[in-house]
Amino acid sequence: MFQTELHCNLKDVAPLISYIPKLPSFHDNFNPTSVIFLNTVGSDIYQRNMTETSHCANCMRFEKKSNAKKWCQNCSVKICLACARVHRQFKPPHTVDIERRIKHLKEVILKIAFELKNSCTGLFDKEEEIKSTIKGFRKKVNEYFDKIEKELIEEMDKICNHCRTIMGQQISKLEAECAELTGYSDFISDLKETGSEIDLFQTIKMIDRKTHEQEIHIQERATVYTFEFLPLEKLIEFNTTIPSFGSIQCTNKPLPIPSIRQTDQQGQCLAHPDDHKIQMISTLNMNKLPGENLLVSESHFLPDGKIILSFMNKKCVIVCETDGSGLDKLELEYEPQRVAVFDRKGVVTLNEKGVAFISLKPLKSGQEILRGSFYAISCSKELICVSSHRKLTLVNIDGQIIREMKVNFDPRDIFLCEDRHIYCSLAIRPEINVIDPDGKSRSIHRDKYLLNAIGMVVNDNGDVFSCSSKYNCVFKMCQDGHDGSKSTVILNVANDVSNITGFDFCIESKDILVISNHGKSVSVFKKRRT
Repeated sequence: MFQTELHCNLKDVAPLISYIPKLPSFHDNFNPTSVIFLNTVGSDIYQRNMTETSHCANCMRFEKKSNAKKWCQNCSVKICLACARVHRQFKPPHTVDIERRIKHLKEVILKIAFELKNSCTGLFDKEEEIKSTIKGFRKKVNEYFDKIEKELIEEMDKICNHCRTIMGQQISKLEAECAELTGYSDFISDLKETGSEIDLFQTIKMIDRKTHEQEIHIQERATVYTFEFLPLEKLIEFNTTIPSFGSIQCTNKPLPIPSIRQTDQQGQCLAHPDDHKIQMISTLNMNKLPGENLLVSESHFLPDGKIILSFMNKKCVIVCETDGSGLDKLELEYEPQRVAVFDRKGVVTLNEKGVAFISLKPLKSGQEILRGSFYAISCSKELICVSSHRKLTLVNIDGQIIREMKVNFDPRDIFLCEDRHIYCSLAIRPEINVIDPDGKSRSIHRDKYLLNAIGMVVNDNGDVFSCSSKYNCVFKMCQDGHDGSKSTVILNVANDVSNITGFDFCIESKDILVISNHGKSVSVFKKRRT
């Protein structure tokens, strides 16, 4: 029975079944009953109660819970109505081509192992490079300290010599004046003995004038010099001002390997309970963009239908059509880390210094709006919202702070709605919180797809759109009507995208922009009804 191509036909395992009740047909609602099966070896018997679960077995493979309404006799599983529509399209027996998947998976694993071995070798070279850099810092610090020590000592010697010269001159003047006063006293004594009273009077008047002048200037000479060292305030607390040369940070990045083929098997593909289809309508031709080694970090729809692109480690932005035609490039003095559309006239960007404006028509740099270090940015109705450590800040285009709100979490991505509600994805938990205009926060969504989700757009119904690099998909979160969340994957590898690193969603046209292949590809998809 078990060949390379596994057959799941119920009649093939009939000899191993000790008792088979009459099962309902594929199109009928199943009636729970108890069936006793022999295992594949034909030795042990186990009893499986069909009433153990009422959920679709197919959906549960994808961690979804859907009520089972049908029974697939070919697969011997309970399925929901949505999966039933898929099962009808397959010809029995439903097959599983496992050999091809094993071969491809093995190739990918060997490729990863090979790249990891090369990476381990590179780690030793990187270690020596970092050690050399640290020693270089120490040498530069020592050279700089020797330089400022020499300059300070030379300055002190210069000041000291100057003070000694001034004080020596003052001492000489004082000694001369003292000798002069002694001469005055002797001269007066002689006049008292031999001179007339008129000569004595005139002499006393002359000496009195000179003595008065000396009394006036004597305070100027009563000045001494001393030295005092005033160290920099930061130098006193040197161990806290410069606690170390830096830190060693270990990061990981995806290897450039082939993506795993997520080939769904017959009867096992996830069927979505909606009547929509995703279709790619355009792909950006990266060859049309000026520059080398371009990796798109962010891309957003603009009001006129064009898109704006920013790139990793590049100080520029490009505005173009979705296929790359009609492009306009703007060189910047900074690397735009995040981009948000402000209005038809311009966009705002985050950089290492703060928030800046870029005019679209014509494409040129604008004014600096706000200084600071921020995580994410969003705009709505002439307001700009930026997030930082446990804080959200609302400002206008002139940089005037409208409101600051403290929160008890670090926002990863944010979306500012027209009613001033702010949706925030959390940096360390798969959760979305919403902050109302009064600053009150509440959690509204928790789902595995939200762990390290990238980007966020919220429509007028409060549905949240985002993408996951971990699960390689674009998804939608909405309330299920029971104070819970419901997630729906609307685009994944089945749409010929892999290694997703960013997205944007146009609320008006429902178009989806996806950055994939680690920033080397940008595609636009449209959601159409079948």
